[in-house]
Amino acid sequence: MSNNKVEVMGAVRAAADFARKNVRHTAGVLALVMVLNVAGDLGGRNVLLSIVVGVGTVLAGVMANAALLRLAFADEHPGDPDFRIGPQGFQWGRTEIRLLGAILLVALFFVLALLVLLLLAVVAAIATMALGHPNAPIPTPQTPLPPAGQLAISVLVTLFVLAGLWVAVRICVYPAATVAEKRVQVFSTWALTRGHFASIFAALVLVLAPAMILAVGIEACSAFPAVQGVLALVFAAVSAFVVGPMVTGLYAHLYRILRVAQVHQSAPSENSSALAGPWGSV
Repeated sequence: MSNNKVEVMGAVRAAADFARKNVRHTAGVLALVMVLNVAGDLGGRNVLLSIVVGVGTVLAGVMANAALLRLAFADEHPGDPDFRIGPQGFQWGRTEIRLLGAILLVALFFVLALLVLLLLAVVAAIATMALGHPNAPIPTPQTPLPPAGQLAISVLVTLFVLAGLWVAVRICVYPAATVAEKRVQVFSTWALTRGHFASIFAALVLVLAPAMILAVGIEACSAFPAVQGVLALVFAAVSAFVVGPMVTGLYAHLYRILRVAQVHQSAPSENSSALAGPWGSV
């Protein structure tokens, strides 16, 4: 593998090998993630239960990812207590807090972007209605949109989804960077993935393929509740014990090779500031 190229199948094989070697060390916390995912599906419309299970799922997911990423980068931090995992991956320390902070920063970014999208959608709706009916009364939420307004909003939503996907792939190695560097990293990883979007996206699709296929199967079996229930359990197990660890292993692998590539391509002074903080230099 070259220093400046991501080989899709090589990355997928590295992710699968990582999961095979490390799932047994984190089986406990991965089982908790699975149970909470199933509980979330069974929670139904109970709002309080859904909130409790949702928070628990996020925290368990952070623990699982932090434990796996500790194992991924333990060789770079020999003797460092921050890189020793707890029994079966159960622990909560500075690594988990940093990773949770990085996740919250990403969530905040996307929430702000969604608010901008909603504002633009409202402006587009009002503008198209005003242009189509200059003497019409002020529109209300119940006022039907003209075809031009519907088209404008559809275009905005499509652009938002595509832009969100692009940004998510470009910063996908932030969990690995946060754990490996022992400080919160988000957009400071932006430069690492420059020029590698297609390869990273293809590798992610292949790693996520088992979960996506099962999700399609669950939807297709909506008329057969018993079969759908079995597939939902299989989906939870595969997501927790196969896809989740493979995704984490993929991020760790990508971070390692892209970090090395950046070191080779950058002057020492430039590299020292490449991962300077959570937002970094875009």
